[in-house]
Amino acid sequence: MRGQILLILFTGVLLSACNGSFSGISGEYDSLGVALDVDVSSDFAYIADVENGLVVLDVIYPLNPNLAAAEPTHGSARTVKATGNYVLVGTDAGIDIYDVRDPYNPYFMTFYASEGVVNAIEIYNNMAIVSTSTGIEILSLQDYQSIHTIARFTIPSRSTYTSRDTIYIASDDIRRIDITSIDSPIFLDRIYTDGYAMDVIVNGNYIYVADGYRGIKIYEKINPDSLVLLSSMDTQGEARDIELISTLDRRFLVVADLDGGLRVIDITDPASPVEVEQVDIPGNAYAVDYSDGYAYVCAGTRGLRIIRLNLEQ
Repeated sequence: MRGQILLILFTGVLLSACNGSFSGISGEYDSLGVALDVDVSSDFAYIADVENGLVVLDVIYPLNPNLAAAEPTHGSARTVKATGNYVLVGTDAGIDIYDVRDPYNPYFMTFYASEGVVNAIEIYNNMAIVSTSTGIEILSLQDYQSIHTIARFTIPSRSTYTSRDTIYIASDDIRRIDITSIDSPIFLDRIYTDGYAMDVIVNGNYIYVADGYRGIKIYEKINPDSLVLLSSMDTQGEARDIELISTLDRRFLVVADLDGGLRVIDITDPASPVEVEQVDIPGNAYAVDYSDGYAYVCAGTRGLRIIRLNLEQ
C-alpha cells in the first residue's frame, strides 16, 4: 500500500472575519504528496494526492482524523469523486474505480483510460461526466465493473455542472450543452468571461463561476436562452474551486483561492456579494469541499487543512 499520512499538528485558529462573527479551528496534515482535490462522504475524506494516489481519512471526528487507507493509482491522482459505495479517482492516464464499502480496505475494481488528463468528475443520472484536457467524456455507470463511453465532446474542460439535462462547462469561459438526447446533443451558447473559468455551480436561476484571477462571477438566467452578468467580486488570489452552502436564511460561496487562501462570500443577495471571511492557507488553496460545518481544503504540497466555519451565526 503506497503513501502514508503524517499527522503534523492541530492548532486553534481565530479566523479573521470581516464582521467579527466567525471563528474556527484548523488541523494540518502532510500527505507526503500534493493534495489537489478532496471529496467528503459518510465520515470519510477522499484525497487525490498526485504520486501517492488515493488517500482516505476517517473524519468522524473532523479535528482528530485518522488515516484509513492509501492506494496507488494508474498515473498521478488529480481529482476524486465519491458516489455511494464507490470512489472514482481521475489521473493523468484515466480513471481508477474503487469499491469503498469498507473505506479502510478500498477494493480496486477497474481502470478506464481517458483521452486526456482528467481534471474533474461529475456524477449525473448514472453517468460520469468527465472533464479532461482534450474534451468531455460521458461514461455509463450502470455497471461499475464495466464502464463505457456514451459520448465525447471536443471541448477541453476544467469542470462541469449539469442541471436539467444541460451541461455547464468551465473551459476558459462557460459553455452550455443540452443533453436531453445524449445521441443528439445541442450546443446552446458560450458565456464569455474576462478571466479563466475554473469551476461552475448552477442553483435555480443563478450560475456561480470561479473565474481564476478574476475572482467570482454570478450570472442570472432571465430565460432558458438568456443569461446576464449580475455581479462579480475580485477575490485577490486565483479562484479555482467553489462550494455553495445554504443555511436557514443565508447563502454562501466557499472559495479555494490559491494564494488568496480560503474565502467565504455571503451571496444571500446575489447582486451584492459580500466577503465575510478570509483564512490564510500555508501553500496554495487548490480545492475545497464542505461537510457538516467544516471546510476541507487541499493545500498542495502542504497537505490538507480542516477548518471549522460557523456559518449559522
